[in-house]
Amino acid sequence: MAGEYPCQHIDLMAFLPLSEIGGGSNTNDVWGWVSPSGVHYAIVGCSNGTAFLDLSDPANPVYIGFLPTHTISSLWRDVESRGNYLFVGSEAPAHGLQVFDLTQLEDVTDPPVTFDESAHYDGFGNSHTIAINQQSGFLYANGTNTFNGGLHIVDINDPLNPQLAGGFSVEGYTHDSYSIIYQGPDADHTGSEIVMACNGFGPLVAVDVTDKTDCQTIGTINNTDQGYIHQGWFTEDQRYFLMNDEMDEGFYNVGVRTHIFDCADLDNMEYMGFFQFDIPAIDHNLFIKGNKAYESNYTSGVRVLDVSGVADGILEEVAYFDLYPEGDVQEYEGTWSNYPFFDNGLLLATDMYDGVYILFYEGAVSVETTVAEITSPDIMPNPASTVISFTAGNSGWARVSDMTGKVWLQERIPSVQQRHSLDISQLPAGIYVLDLGAGRRGKFVVTG
Repeated sequence: MAGEYPCQHIDLMAFLPLSEIGGGSNTNDVWGWVSPSGVHYAIVGCSNGTAFLDLSDPANPVYIGFLPTHTISSLWRDVESRGNYLFVGSEAPAHGLQVFDLTQLEDVTDPPVTFDESAHYDGFGNSHTIAINQQSGFLYANGTNTFNGGLHIVDINDPLNPQLAGGFSVEGYTHDSYSIIYQGPDADHTGSEIVMACNGFGPLVAVDVTDKTDCQTIGTINNTDQGYIHQGWFTEDQRYFLMNDEMDEGFYNVGVRTHIFDCADLDNMEYMGFFQFDIPAIDHNLFIKGNKAYESNYTSGVRVLDVSGVADGILEEVAYFDLYPEGDVQEYEGTWSNYPFFDNGLLLATDMYDGVYILFYEGAVSVETTVAEITSPDIMPNPASTVISFTAGNSGWARVSDMTGKVWLQERIPSVQQRHSLDISQLPAGIYVLDLGAGRRGKFVVTG
């Protein structure tokens, strides 16, 4: 438990209610951004606009300011960044696409402030979601009032001057999409820009969007007991696509399901089956980072699945944080979305009618890649499981914090230059920083 919240391997750093991040009647999407100076920020979609939080101290996030909606409030808002620019779409009529220069966040000295959008694109009115190809610099607006509700493609390589690049209407309405420069196993499409379009009551569609003025359907597929193909993400080898079906739980009286597609041949994709939770909630958004899938499943909270066995159709739950402890029910309440792409273990999640949660997932921090990054003091052994020793400094104290800044241990030590031992047996596995003051800091790894 983290207070009132059931959890496993995910801890609560902080919670900010809607009333403290600009008000509004609900949250929706959430995103993250790391500034050029290394500050981590949370970007929170709300019914009436977009809120920004400074996460320099994750246990005490600072509400920096608010970007109001372009027109009116809406339940739906979708936010995503590329480089130092944020792009915001909404189902609000005539909202279009807001562009915001995120570097302004670092100039705020007296928060919170109300921001103005840096640019605006009015090539469409409403949109349900947006998706950005970080490599190509094209944004895909989904479910707009253009192109039969299909892909509305915007060139954002000049972010303050977005331009219509093309569209795709052949397969009808697209609810959400995921775009990549394809380097997967299907050699016929290597180097092409591919969009996986989740088309609601329609199929999952693989689209070649390399030529934005002449997009072509590659293949389509439906899942068994389909309800509503909502959203999905490729595994990092670009072979398997995991998808959440938002309505199969209610249609077929089943637990939350994560559906698996084998996309080794994009022209002939195969449905492999599903992983099912034994909980009666509803799935919403999922994202994949490394070998983990991070799912926001409304009332059952944030669920993390290990996807290492996906080739055999096996997914395994390895962590969770239930931010809706009232119960697991098939209702559109609880967590709308999450953001797992920070490199320090921070995990962001929105709760629709409560606010935003700042979480820490120990399994998101890579031990192997940081063992060699040791600086003074000389920490031994490293990695360690029960005790570390080091040469004491002159400050008279030692502090141990994790990679988010959360302090786990603080202990008085002799102010002399001698070896000192510290009991770390109660620390969870992960990467920590030993701080002895006067600039003497060093990383060490706890193996658990």
